[in-house]
Amino acid sequence: MVDVVVVGGGVIGLAIAWEAARGGMKVTLLERGETGHEATGASAGMLAAQLEAHEPGPLLTLSLRSRALYPGFLRDLEADSGMSVDLRREGALVAALDDAGWETLARTAEAQRRMGLDVETLTAQEIREREPAIAERATGGMLLPHEHTVDPRLLAAALRRAAEQSGADIRPGSDVTGLVAEAGCVRGVRVPGSPDVAAREVVVAAGAWAGSLGAPG
Repeated sequence: MVDVVVVGGGVIGLAIAWEAARGGMKVTLLERGETGHEATGASAGMLAAQLEAHEPGPLLTLSLRSRALYPGFLRDLEADSGMSVDLRREGALVAALDDAGWETLARTAEAQRRMGLDVETLTAQEIREREPAIAERATGGMLLPHEHTVDPRLLAAALRRAAEQSGADIRPGSDVTGLVAEAGCVRGVRVPGSPDVAAREVVVAAGAWAGSLGAPG
């Protein structure tokens, strides 16, 4: 029996496996394909708290706090894995392509200022100076200076290496088909063609495939 079994090998599952393993737990991660593929491999790697900020509330508070913590998280990851994840801190540009789009951006920028967020509105000339390849019909834009990006493929690779070097057992090609329950608690998972993997804790980080596990049985 392991301490933790993680179902799913995207950035969330890999990060959980790494943190649990370096905390001294015995960890097994099971991924149906290859780690870092699926949603992680298709993502843009945006750490975009403000791009998702539409109104004050718990989601915005969580997003901003997460963004503030991310550089420290990546410093630890790069130290443990010996790999770079290509963190970029240039901020984010949002372009308006017509007058209506510019008016919408201006309202969004003002709303973000009222929430105490850093944002800068740009004229058509200013946004071209920052990004010469912008569409010629751009009428202006909005700069969010604190937004970051990472390379999601490098991030997943670094997380896997750090998790394995911390002692986690990473098993790609392991398609979990169900959860094993004992006395009303989930205590493992089923993998066709292999013995059940027993665990004190089960973390499901399978994204869009989480529902395919069904109810514990």
